[in-house]
Amino acid sequence: MLPVILVTGRNGQLGWELEQIAHAYAQQFRFHFTTRAELDLTQP
Repeated sequence: MLPVILVTGRNGQLGWELEQIAHAYAQQFRFHFTTRAELDLTQP
């Protein structure tokens, strides 16, 4: 079972860059990218 990495801010610069290179790490990690609309951490 691969470790899962949750990346919030998919549309931001860092999230976008990580999504571009995630394929290179597909053997070591499973990435899950979300936008603020999908996972708004400021709203309970």
